[in-house]
Amino acid sequence: MGVVLGVCVLTFFLINALPGNVATAVLGDQATPDQIAALTKELGLDQPLPQRFLAWLGAALRGDLGSSLVNHQPVWDAVSQRVPATLELVVLALVIAIVCAIPTAVLAARNPGGILDRLLGLLSFSFLATPSFLVGLLLILVLSIAVRAFPVSGWIPLTQDPIGNLTTAFLPALTLAATPFAYFARLLRADMVEQLTREDYVTTARAKGVPRPAILFRHVLRNSVFPMMTMVGLTTSLLVGGSVVVESIFGVPGIGLLLIQSITSRDVPIVLGVVVFVATSVVIVNLVIDMLYGVVDPRIRHDHADA
Repeated sequence: MGVVLGVCVLTFFLINALPGNVATAVLGDQATPDQIAALTKELGLDQPLPQRFLAWLGAALRGDLGSSLVNHQPVWDAVSQRVPATLELVVLALVIAIVCAIPTAVLAARNPGGILDRLLGLLSFSFLATPSFLVGLLLILVLSIAVRAFPVSGWIPLTQDPIGNLTTAFLPALTLAATPFAYFARLLRADMVEQLTREDYVTTARAKGVPRPAILFRHVLRNSVFPMMTMVGLTTSLLVGGSVVVESIFGVPGIGLLLIQSITSRDVPIVLGVVVFVATSVVIVNLVIDMLYGVVDPRIRHDHADA
């Protein structure tokens, strides 16, 4: 709860520190000073910032996130309409990143310093050094324009056409998955190499004649899942943040695009609503990850019980 509150305080004061006026954004450049002053008072924007924030916080604790200053739509309605698209992108990007990272890391860990390991390092550094908007543009150039396998932009809801939805969601999800893939693959590869070279149980398994694939998949990979699970929780916020750029490039109607539009129009309630949703989601995901530790490794449950 403290994390969510801290993020909301920081966001509120930062968005209000931006130049410009909400009343001017609503009325347009042709509005007279009297009209701007009247709307500013009507919206309560003439009140001191701490007073405005405390009023918003009190209402938010009662479940009322307010309404948009621009179109008067309830904040929760505006955010909830955009959540499915962003949620689908984040989940699909995580699936792509994990499915691609695990076999890549295993292949690299089998021969540290070999050709595959060096290629993984080169590929990972390339993804980490390349901004998501450039990855998206390159994918559009290759897969949309050259190959014509996917549309350049647009979005088809899952409930309307599942196949069409996957067609429009694949490129933005692939763009979003590039950086997490690099993190997961490098982290998993490093942990597996360390276990293969330093852990006693690996030496014992080799002495017993356990085949190398069995050691890799049955023992080493399972133990290396823990740091990657932690990284998955931390990456959730990275993916939601990256969706702001990706949704703008591909025209995906998610909360990232909503956030950009709301910041541009200085629509503080919508911005705060998006921030509350994202911060709460990140906290919940990390709590779920912590609970999954006990499912993957029963020893953690026993240690807590003994304590």
